[in-house]
Amino acid sequence: MLGQASGAWEKLIGSIRFYYEIDEIWAEGNPTHKHYNLLYFKRGGKSLITLVLREGFFIVSVTLGAKEREKFDEQRADFGEVVQKMYDETAILHDGMWLGFEMYDDCWLKT
Repeated sequence: MLGQASGAWEKLIGSIRFYYEIDEIWAEGNPTHKHYNLLYFKRGGKSLITLVLREGFFIVSVTLGAKEREKFDEQRADFGEVVQKMYDETAILHDGMWLGFEMYDDCWLKT
């Protein structure tokens, strides 16, 4: 289903599982709905990362609360210009900041 994005899927899932102790929850809904297959990574009942499977790619949605935004600001130089720009242009909502990335291959991931 993921095609060229399958390598990115495997790397990302592997990194999350290696670096974080976190709950994984699969959700499958109505096949006619655009968010049919989702994988949630949650800690303490809060979604931190959501992966949405699509034909040929997947979407990564990262939720940043106040603590995570502080960490990003401290480590800002470690991220590329595209990520920094996306961060700067994303609105801060009452429940945090949601950053979304479409993954067609592994070009976003460090090796």
